[in-house]
This record gives sequence, C-alpha cells and structure tokens, in this order.
Amino acid sequence: MLVVINQDKDRITIYSRKVQEYDIYSYDGEEDDRYGGTTISYSCVDDDGLRCGIRLRAQADGSLQLYVDYNDAMWVYGIRRK
Repeated sequence: MLVVINQDKDRITIYSRKVQEYDIYSYDGEEDDRYGGTTISYSCVDDDGLRCGIRLRAQADGSLQLYVDYNDAMWVYGIRRK
C-alpha cells in the first residue's frame, strides 16, 4: 500500500483498501530516543473529523513505521521507501 506525506497540502494519505486521508493541523516535532531511533509527530484530523496523532518512526536499523494513534485504537504500518 502507498503512503503519501504531502507537506505542501498538510495531508497524509494512506492508500489501503479504504483510502485514509488525514489533514495535518500541527507539526509536533522530531524526537530521538535512547535506542537510536527518530520519531516525527503530527496532530491530525481524519475524514470523519476525529483527532488523531500520526508518528513516522525511523529505527536505528533503517526500518520505518507509521503509527496512527486514536484515543481507543492504534494502527501500525511497516514502510519501505521508494
């Protein structure tokens, strides 16, 4: 599945079976952790108007994950760069 982070339009789109679109309303910064990884965080609103957080995490070994965090659920996607 394709994930597009469009900073010009402040939108993150995940092309899964159902296309998921998230409007970014805040860039929450970049943070390094004690394991050598880096996380970039955004505050977003989905198509239903629900607030969520989206984190893009690069681990020390180069692998990437995308987290979509709601109050009651979380999705995690493994990412490959193209």
